[in-house]
Amino acid sequence: MAISSPAPIGARFDRFSVDLSSGELFRSGVRVPIQVQPFQVLRLLLEAQGKVASRDELRQALWPEDTFVDFELGVNTAVKKLRQALEDSADHPKFIETLPKYGYRFMIPVEWVTDSNAKSALPLVEPIAPPEPAPLVPRPPPVTRHWKLKAVLALAALAAVALLVGLSENSYVSRTKLGKRLRDNVLPPHHVSERRLTANPDDAPVTSSAISPDGKYLAFTDKTGFYLRQVDGGETHPIHLPKGFDAHPVG
Repeated sequence: MAISSPAPIGARFDRFSVDLSSGELFRSGVRVPIQVQPFQVLRLLLEAQGKVASRDELRQALWPEDTFVDFELGVNTAVKKLRQALEDSADHPKFIETLPKYGYRFMIPVEWVTDSNAKSALPLVEPIAPPEPAPLVPRPPPVTRHWKLKAVLALAALAAVALLVGLSENSYVSRTKLGKRLRDNVLPPHHVSERRLTANPDDAPVTSSAISPDGKYLAFTDKTGFYLRQVDGGETHPIHLPKGFDAHPVG
C-alpha cells in the first residue's frame, strides 16, 4: 500500500523559518511582523522551488476574480513589503530575483519541514537541492582583422615576456633599484575569484550561456526560456522569441 509523504508545515532558509499553518515568519527565532498578502507571496515563491512565479499567478493567489483593485500596484506593494520583512534589496537581491514585467524567483535553497510526530514544532527537515551554479564562461578576446594591429600586439606580447623574464627573482636586472621598482609595479599579485551568476534549480539547469565582451551582461537559456541578465545589478529580462524558435547564445 502506497503511503503519501506528510504535508509540509513550514520551511527554512538562511536565518529565516516559516510556519505555514499560522502564517508566521521568524528570523533567528524572533517573530518578524508580516501582513497576509506579503506572506502569501512568500509561500508561492517557496512552493515554486526555484522556478519563476509569474505576476499573473501572484494576482490569482492574492485576489479573487471578482475583486476590483489595481493588480499591478498591489503585486508591487506586496513584494516590496516582503522584501522589507526579509531585509532584501531589489537592486542587489539575496532572496527574491525580479524578472521585470514577468515575475519573481526565489534564489536560495529551501528546507521543507513536515509534521511527522506532532510533538515538535519543526521535527523533520526535508532538504531541497540548491540551484546548480552557472558555468563560468570565459570572456572572449577582442577580434581584429588588421594585420598591422596584429603585428603590434605580437611585438608587445614578446616585449612583455622579455620584461617578465628579465625581472625574475634570480636575474641581474631584478636586483637593481630600477628592477625592484618594475617588479613591484609590473608583477603585482593576482587574485582570482569565482561568482555565481544564476540560481537555476536541478530540474532547470542552464543549457547555454554567453557573456558580453564588456562583461556587463549574461545571456543564458534553460528549459523555461531565453534570458538576459545584468551581471552587476542582477536584473533579469526574459527574451520573447518566435514560437518554435530554439535559440542558444554563443557570443
